[in-house]
Amino acid sequence: MQNRCFLSIDVNDHVKVNVKVTQGHVKESEADVTLVAPINLHFTVRFLGNITEDQVKRVVDALKPLLEGEISSNVSVQGVGFFGPSNTPRIIWVGVG
Repeated sequence: MQNRCFLSIDVNDHVKVNVKVTQGHVKESEADVTLVAPINLHFTVRFLGNITEDQVKRVVDALKPLLEGEISSNVSVQGVGFFGPSNTPRIIWVGVG
C-alpha cells in the first residue's frame, strides 16, 4: 500500500495565533474559501509523493537522529502564491526564508 507523504515542520503557537487573526480578515472579505484549521499549519520541507510503508519507515529511521529535541529558527515571509487556476485557487501558500 502506498501513502501520499511529505516532510513537514510544525509551526509554533505564536505563528498559529497570527494566522488565525489573518484568517479572520479573510472571512470578513466573504471570499469563497475554506480555511485550514491553525492546528494543521506546517512548513512543507519536501513532498515525497506516493511511497510504500517500507519507504516511510526508512525515511523516519533516517531522520530520527536529526530530529531529536527542539529546533528553533527565525523565518521571514518571502512571497505568496497559489496552486490551481487564478480564479479558483486550490491552495494559497506563503514562502519563507
